[in-house]
Amino acid sequence: MSRDFSRGAVAALALVLSTSPAFADDLVEGAKKVEGAKRTLGNKVDALADEASQRKERAVEAAADAKERALEAAEEAKERGKEKVESLEERADEAKENAKAYANELKQKVTQRTQALGDDAKGMVAKTKLWFKQAIQGVRDSLRSSLLGAALALDNQAKDAREGARKAHWEKLKARYSLPDHAPTMEVSEELREHEERLARLRRARELAESVEDQVSVARADHLAEREYARHRRTLKRLLEKERREKALLDGEELPSEAEE
Repeated sequence: MSRDFSRGAVAALALVLSTSPAFADDLVEGAKKVEGAKRTLGNKVDALADEASQRKERAVEAAADAKERALEAAEEAKERGKEKVESLEERADEAKENAKAYANELKQKVTQRTQALGDDAKGMVAKTKLWFKQAIQGVRDSLRSSLLGAALALDNQAKDAREGARKAHWEKLKARYSLPDHAPTMEVSEELREHEERLARLRRARELAESVEDQVSVARADHLAEREYARHRRTLKRLLEKERREKALLDGEELPSEAEE
């Protein structure tokens, strides 16, 4: 459809041109103006393109220049930083050496002072030790004398107390069993000792039975104690009679017969 329309337009245009030569001239003149405008526009476009290309080249050159300047500035800053770091390291090393020397000097002074104080302290310690040793020895001697005196006094008191207790016990036994005034024989002494031991065991058994409220055992302990008293009286009577007969024989006295007694 569009192709038929174009053909019609061309035919119409040819018909107009053949019938009106002035219109054709105007049309040609207009085409020339259009062509001139196109050339002018193309020149301007080319000029703008050239100017843009030149600006791009200048921008690239400026960027390259700026990059180079930046690299130079960075390198220069790096060199300056390196120099400052080296300077600081040198100063730090110098300060370190100064501090080390000062520390060594201070250490030597402290060591000397400490040695001097140590010598003085050793002398004071030695004197103090000697004084304490003498003081302690004096206290020990005094305490030893006091203890020895107290021990002797206590030993004498203990001897007197033991002797008094022994005599009191013997007087009690003499009064209880009608013993003679002279010292008992070996057999009598053994009987007295055995009797006391048996009574002590029976008393202990009775105390234990009372602690657990065992009345049967309490009664049995009392019964055994009575039997022990009876046995002891019979044995003691026999031993004393034997002693009396032996003494009479030694003295040459006549003894009555057992039937007469």
